[in-house]
Amino acid sequence: MTYDQLLQQALDDLRRLLDFETHRYKRWLIARIMRNVEDGTLTFEEALIEAKMIGLRNPAFDGDMVGWLDDDFDDSEAEDEDDKKQ
Repeated sequence: MTYDQLLQQALDDLRRLLDFETHRYKRWLIARIMRNVEDGTLTFEEALIEAKMIGLRNPAFDGDMVGWLDDDFDDSEAEDEDDKKQ
C-alpha cells in the first residue's frame, strides 16, 4: 500500500471508531487525533514539494528562488558552438 492509502485507511478506521464511541472525552480525543493526522499529512506534502523544488533549483541560500547550475555542469560545448559561429 502507498503512503496515501495507509493514511486514508487510518482516517477511515478512526471515523468508524468515532461513530461507535459514546463517551464524550473519547470522541473528542479521536477527533483531535484525526485532525493531527490530517495536519501532519499537509505539512509533509508541503515539505516534500519544497524539497523537490530545492533539488530542481539548486538554491545558493535559503529563499533563493532562481538557483544555480550544478558545479559539475559543463557548458564548454555551448561555448565551442558560439566560437564556431563567430
